Amino acid sequence: CATCYAILKTSAKLLNENDEVREKINKSFRENGLENLQYNKDDINPRDDITHVVDVLYYMRDEIPKHKKRDLSGIKIATHHGCHYCKVHYNDTLCGYRNPEIIDKICEAMGTTALKWYDQKPRHCGGGFRQRYANRELSLDATVDKFESLHNEKVDVLLVMCPNCQLQFDRYEQVLEDKTGSKHYFAVMNIAQLLALYMGADVYNVLGIQTHTVRIEPLLDKLNIEYDDKGDKLHV
Repeated sequence: CATCYAILKTSAKLLNENDEVREKINKSFRENGLENLQYNKDDINPRDDITHVVDVLYYMRDEIPKHKKRDLSGIKIATHHGCHYCKVHYNDTLCGYRNPEIIDKICEAMGTTALKWYDQKPRHCGGGFRQRYANRELSLDATVDKFESLHNEKVDVLLVMCPNCQLQFDRYEQVLEDKTGSKHYFAVMNIAQLLALYMGADVYNVLGIQTHTVRIEPLLDKLNIEYDDKGDKLHV
């Protein structure tokens, strides 16, 4: 989760730099018999010790082609980078934050390419956690601009790196279609799911595509990837 990533980095920086906050937390640990959990200044280096999974995949990108089991070329990919990865700790963000490309680079390692740019690429997903429920129309309005841009580009799949972003585009695609009148299909997947697909993983037992609202099977059909829909134990 990109938000967990950002909050953990912020918390580590606060614990390292603010003696008062650190002592207040450590005091609570001591008072509750949890002395072993006390935090010492610089126990964690927020830049080096807290990473997102895409950072790991990016650093391992030269190893990715060695594990190729499926050809993913021939599909049109767009990427959506989590705001809390790109827009909180700028100095820690890999491959840019104004036009983020870290997911794009991982795609290149799999022998496929993502759109270098599309209208609204850096735009927020609209989820905003509680905003999705407290201000639903405002949340959806923020999503619509990006959704329509993706439809205009006729993408086959939108790749994300954050479960909250995935929830916003996958769970609400039918709502967004009704709101905009745009009906072009595109799948929504986490970059780790696409990488697992590339490496030959079972689409139901490993990728868990049966949990998606927008079906992934049409994308598999376009890629000529065989699957046994009996593996879908959710829709029986």
